[in-house]
Amino acid sequence: MSGRYFQVVRTYWQRWLFWVLLAPTLAIVLPLVIWRPEERAFSLSLIVPISAAGAWWAASIVAHLKEQLADVRSVLLPHFRAPHVLVAVVGIALMILFVPAALGGWLKLSPLGFAAVVMLIAALTAWLAYLQSVPATGIWIAVCLLTLSKTVRLELIDALDGTSHTAALALLATGAALLVALIVRMIRLNEDMPEYGRQPITMWSLRPAMTGDRTLRLAAAETHWLNAALAHRAYKIKRLSNIYDAGFWRRVARWRIVTGPGWAPWIVGFALAIWATMMPWWEAARNRSLVPEGVATLLPFLALPFVAFGWLRRWHSLGYELTRPGTRRGMFLEMGAAMVIDLLEAWIALVVASWIPLLIWQPGLILQMLLSPFYPVIAVSTLLMAGLIIRVLRFRIGWFAAIAILLGTFGTMLLTGLFFVILEFASGPFNATQNPLIAYAAIPIWLLLALLILAGLLLAHGYASWCETDLD
Repeated sequence: MSGRYFQVVRTYWQRWLFWVLLAPTLAIVLPLVIWRPEERAFSLSLIVPISAAGAWWAASIVAHLKEQLADVRSVLLPHFRAPHVLVAVVGIALMILFVPAALGGWLKLSPLGFAAVVMLIAALTAWLAYLQSVPATGIWIAVCLLTLSKTVRLELIDALDGTSHTAALALLATGAALLVALIVRMIRLNEDMPEYGRQPITMWSLRPAMTGDRTLRLAAAETHWLNAALAHRAYKIKRLSNIYDAGFWRRVARWRIVTGPGWAPWIVGFALAIWATMMPWWEAARNRSLVPEGVATLLPFLALPFVAFGWLRRWHSLGYELTRPGTRRGMFLEMGAAMVIDLLEAWIALVVASWIPLLIWQPGLILQMLLSPFYPVIAVSTLLMAGLIIRVLRFRIGWFAAIAILLGTFGTMLLTGLFFVILEFASGPFNATQNPLIAYAAIPIWLLLALLILAGLLLAHGYASWCETDLD
C-alpha cells in the first residue's frame, strides 16, 4: 500500500508546474522566517501574496487530481481513487491550512484568522479550477471585488488581528465546507457530470497528439447550455444555411459562431459596471471611492483577453477544416475577419458598459472622454496587440499563447500611456478639464495613423504566416 501512495506522490514531483509553484512560495516564506517584520501594516499586507500562493497550490492540486480521476484507469483499476484523493487532501491542507497558520503566528497575527482567509480564497479558486465554468468564474470575481469595500476590509483585518474570532471562525467554516463539498464531488466524478470534459491542456500544446486526444474534450464541454446561451450559437446556426454557397460576410458570420465570445462581454461588462456604480454608496459620503472612474477606465482594455483566449480552441480543428470546400487563403481571411469583428464588438460592449457608473457619478466625464483621444488610442493599440498575438498563436504553444495574450493586454495599456506622454511633449499637457475640442485638435494625428498602419501591417503579416503554416 505504501508503494501505491509513493507512486501517487511521484506524479506530483514529475510535473514541472509544481516545481514552478515552489519557487515563488519559497521566495515568500523564507525571507519571513529569516527576518520577521515588526510593522503591523506590513504583516497584514502579507496576506495577499500568501493567499495568492495558497490559491495557486490548491487550484493546481485540484486540476492534477481531476486529470487523474477523469482517466479510465480510475474506473478500471481497483483502489485507484483513494490514494490520489488522500494525497491531494494532505497537500491542500498543508499549503492552505498549516503553513498559513504557522506564518500567521510567526507574524504575531491570529493563526486562526490567517488560515481562515487563505482557506476561503483557496477553496473558491479550487472550485474554479475544477468547474471551469462561467458561473464559477463570476462568483470568484464577485468575491474578489468585495474586498474593495471598506466594510469587508475592516472585517478581514479584525479576523487577522484576532479581535474578531467570530469572523475568523465563519471564514474558516465556509472554506472548509467548500473544500469538503469539492472533494466529495471529485470522488463521485464520472462522465455524466457536466464538468467531466473540462480538462486543462496537460501538454500545453495546441496540436492534437492523436485521434481522440483528451484535450479535445474541451470542445465537448463547450456544449454546456449556459456557454451556448452566452454565445447564442444555436440561434446563429439556424439563421445560416447553405454556408458553402454563401457570400463572404455570411461565411464570416458563420466563423463567428465558434470564434466569438457571444454575450459574455456584454454580461460581464454590465455586471462590473453595476457593481462599480453601487460601490460608492457603501462608503462614507466624504470619502467616496474612485471605483466608478477606475472601472470605466479599465473596461475598454479588457476586450483583447475576452476574445483572444477563445481563439485558442480553434487550432485543434484547423487541419480537417481545410479539407472542406474553399481555399486556404479564403478560410484564413474569413476567420481573421471574424476575429477582428469579434474584437470590435467586445470593445464596443465594454466601452458602453463603462459609461454606466460615469452616468451616475461623473456624467460630464463621458463627453470629455469621447472628444479626447482616449478611446481611439485604446482601439488602435488593441488592434496592434491583436496583430502580435495572432502571429504568436501560429506556433500553437498553449503557455506561450497565454503569456502573449496577458502581455498584450498590458501592452495596450502601456501604448496608451506612452501616447499621452508623447502628446504632452508634443502639444503641451493634456488636461481633461479644458475644452475637449481644443484638446482633440492638438492631437498629433500622424502618431495615431502610424499606430494604425503598424497594426494593419502586423495583421497582414499574421495572415500571410498562417496561410503558410503546416497544419497537422
